[in-house]
Amino acid sequence: MGLYAVLVLLAVAPSAGSAETSKAAQGTWLTGSALAKRLSAPMDIVWSGKSFRAALESLSQAENIAIVLDRRIDPDAPVDVAISGKSLAEALAAIAQHQKAAVCMVGPVAYFGPPEAARRLRTLVWLRSEEVKALPAEAAKVWTRSRPFTWPNLAEPRQLLAQLARDSNIELKGLELVPHDLWAAADLPPLSLAERLSLVAIQFELTFTIAPDGKTVTLVPIPDDVAIVRSYDGGRQPEALAKRYASLAPEARISVSGGKVWVKGLLEDHERITSPPVKPPEASQPRDIELVRIERLAIKNIPLGKALENIAAKLELELHIDRQAIAAAGISLEQPVSVNASGLTVDELLAEMVKSTGLTVQRTGRTVKIAPSVRKSQP
Repeated sequence: MGLYAVLVLLAVAPSAGSAETSKAAQGTWLTGSALAKRLSAPMDIVWSGKSFRAALESLSQAENIAIVLDRRIDPDAPVDVAISGKSLAEALAAIAQHQKAAVCMVGPVAYFGPPEAARRLRTLVWLRSEEVKALPAEAAKVWTRSRPFTWPNLAEPRQLLAQLARDSNIELKGLELVPHDLWAAADLPPLSLAERLSLVAIQFELTFTIAPDGKTVTLVPIPDDVAIVRSYDGGRQPEALAKRYASLAPEARISVSGGKVWVKGLLEDHERITSPPVKPPEASQPRDIELVRIERLAIKNIPLGKALENIAAKLELELHIDRQAIAAAGISLEQPVSVNASGLTVDELLAEMVKSTGLTVQRTGRTVKIAPSVRKSQP
């Protein structure tokens, strides 16, 4: 058997509620400035052996951040990741990369999906939103109105899209492009119609076109070239500015014409170009070990020595095991230990692990010493 643990700093996930008590219904999902503040705040997280979906659900509930996991990412794949002192946004990116996925924010929702899909999704949503701006005023209201987006377990995505169209009194074409599938339940905060449609369509490599009157939507395959074209004042030295932009957005296509710098790229490329320089962050420091709480831990029949070493590595503890004294006391580090607990401090966790083993734990800061409770006297 292996080690199964989830360790999250000061985070205890509440149980999932019914539709009537969902976070969307209660309005407790973080959005706007509150979400931006949380995404920039530091956090520590250690996951080992938990399924990807379960880990994301735990994080979502604990941090009040809505998450969508793309159907093409294995929800049952085990997660083994340790992150310390990074912002939540950086942690989300690291978690996604570890699972060979990527993450992007669609409004207040963190979307985890295949790298190419996550890379293009925000641009697709922006392009559709620009189409909405050209619609007649009454039609545009339907598209810009934000509504929660929830569905039950085993929902069919084809039916989700059809329901979105019915609720908005629009005609939806191209549903035959969406194969049959069954999805896990979701509970998302208010989103525009373009965002709701996009979060479903992207999972089938689809986007959509909007008729000029806004009353008909047609699902279509995502084109090979997804980009936003903008021009920027080149100033006195447009060529030099173009080089600077190229260094900020190396994947964008940049040219100079008529004293302007033309940029064709993803929304993120334009954001990198227009955003002010950001001071490089200082080297991250491990969070205060006194503040760490173990959200959930399950260990079953693991050799004691190995279990202690694994936990120490996950929590970045300096572990000192007095193996000579332990052997002299007749205690085996190969004895199996089992722990199933939650809501523990680090000291409580360590004490639980050595309980009934004949060992004692002494911790000073991040240094942990393991020794026999009673040393045998020398002859």
